[in-house]
Parts: sequence; C-alpha cells; structure tokens
Amino acid sequence: MRKFIQSLTVVVTSTVLIGLSSVPSFASQIPSKGQVNQSTIANSSSAIHNIHSSAVHTAIKRDATFHRTSSKYMVKAHASSVPIGQQIVDYAQNYLRAPYVWGGMSPSGFDCSGFTKYVYSHFGIDLPRTASGQTDLGTYVKESNLQPGDLVFFDTDGSGISHVGIYIGNGNFISAASVDVCISSLNSGYWAGCYVTARHIN
Repeated sequence: MRKFIQSLTVVVTSTVLIGLSSVPSFASQIPSKGQVNQSTIANSSSAIHNIHSSAVHTAIKRDATFHRTSSKYMVKAHASSVPIGQQIVDYAQNYLRAPYVWGGMSPSGFDCSGFTKYVYSHFGIDLPRTASGQTDLGTYVKESNLQPGDLVFFDTDGSGISHVGIYIGNGNFISAASVDVCISSLNSGYWAGCYVTARHIN
C-alpha cells in the first residue's frame, strides 16, 4: 500500500509540473496515510485518468484549431502576395485557343475588346465595350514600363484604335485575334508596326 501511495503522489506531482491547473485542488484532497482505503484509491485513480484525458483532449483540440487557422492564413497570404496584374494574366491564359467571334464576349467566342472586358470583369473591373473606349480608363504607360495586366492598343486598319490585348510580360501580350485567343509578341513585325499606346488600369 505504501508503494502505491508513493506512486500515486509521483503521478499527481508530475501532472502538476506539466501545468494542469486542476491538479492542485485534487492533490489537496488526498487523505493522510492512515485514511487510505480501496474506495479512495479507486476515486483518486479515476480522477487522475479524467484529468489526463481532459488535458489530452484540450491539447488535440488546440493543435487542430491552430493548424486550421494557419492553413487559412497561408492560403490568404499566398493569394494576396500575387499582384493583381499577374492574377489578370493568369486568368486570361485560361482562355487560350478560345475561338474568335466578332462581337463575342464569352468563352464560346471572343472579339478583342470582348475578351479584355470579360477577363477584367472577373476582378470587378468594368471596361467599356470597345477597344477605343478602353483607352479612356486608367493611366498612360510607356511601352518600356509595361507591367503584366496592362492593356496594349493597336491601330490595325489605319482608322485609329482597333485592337486591344493584355500584356503578359517579356514583350508578349494575349488577345483575341482573327482566329482565336493567342499570345503574340509586341516586337513582331506586324504588331510592332501598329502598336499605339498602353494603359494601366488602377
């Protein structure tokens, strides 16, 4: 019996050391040596088991909550760390090879300004319907200062702004051209010859 009480004391003391606030009140209720009986021992053992189970449950719950919160934070942090211009570019490239349709404004068929309007609307930005109308928004950007997501404009028929695309970086832009949504180079002979201006949409 003495060895059992000593073992019981060690268990309670160890539990106190790991920071369980409920243990001190339990320890104060342990009877003196002469008062120990089988019922007291059973009750004490059960109390220790309950304290331990409660602590483990609390720790697991706290750890699970931490990981859920951390995961959500990481996802939000990653999304917010991508510049909006790059997000626009990434979204626009989902529609590569979508067919060109005059007046089209959906994935089943786009024309140039219908494509830019559709892509920007995904980010809550409402562009005018025509390429020329879209030059009225945002701020002017020099060709040498273009950033992903900027709109680039062209005069393809000598009548003024007639084509628009989205700059994607490295001298390239994406647009709904005569056949489908494709990526072209600003430095190619054709597009370099009809490039007019660019706008950064705030």
